[in-house]
Amino acid sequence: MKNHDVGEEILRFEIKINKMRKLSSYSIYTLSDLINNLHKIKDILPELWDYVLHFDSTMNKKTKEKTIRYANVNYWIDLIKKKNRSYHYHHKKLYRLMEGNTCAIQAQVKDVMLDTLDCLV
Repeated sequence: MKNHDVGEEILRFEIKINKMRKLSSYSIYTLSDLINNLHKIKDILPELWDYVLHFDSTMNKKTKEKTIRYANVNYWIDLIKKKNRSYHYHHKKLYRLMEGNTCAIQAQVKDVMLDTLDCLV
């Protein structure tokens, strides 16, 4: 694969789809359906972006002290290995703690994503 000089850092996230149920709700059944209906990506990607685990390091000092364990990747890996509801519980807890106490980096990225999708579609 040839790397292109983008001039800035870029963020890439991929979506693995094992069952077509999610895409079929958008009337996408084949790759050609996706290509012919690129505007539907504008609905799908931002929705899935909300599920991405993002530790926002711009939070205030008091909140950062409460969430220090959440900054550790191994903590999240251990939660995933347990295969119980604790991952989702702590994911929601982290977002509740960060709400209003950060620069909302994830929301800013989502806005940029929507603007870029508007230009592409």
